[in-house]
Amino acid sequence: MNDERSVEYKNNSLYGSESSYASIRLSQVGHEKCSQSHSFGPAVRDHYLIHFVVGGKGRLNFDDKNIEIVKEEMFLILPDEVTTYAADDKDPWEYYWIGISGVAARELIHMSGLGKDSRKIRFQRREAHGCRKW
Repeated sequence: MNDERSVEYKNNSLYGSESSYASIRLSQVGHEKCSQSHSFGPAVRDHYLIHFVVGGKGRLNFDDKNIEIVKEEMFLILPDEVTTYAADDKDPWEYYWIGISGVAARELIHMSGLGKDSRKIRFQRREAHGCRKW
């Protein structure tokens, strides 16, 4: 079994190689403070992608749906789904994201409260000792 792993940092993102024996794989992680009207897509991914919006607002488009996402909400993009998302013209968002795949990814997403019929949820930020507040 090949146990080699590689990590690449590119465009404010960290990309990792997949391991066939892992039950959950980190596909990517990153941060973006968007300019006005910044958009991404249309794009299709092979993994789950969760964005945590820590400032501003924007819109997510998928399956002929267009939903607004605001500060302290997180949203889900499903594998094999065509999506586009864009920052607001007046109050562009800032977000962190994480992409995951693997056998346990679907269950982890379900446990978060997100899913096919629940694409965004609110989250509460908590300060932990030694951690910076967003």
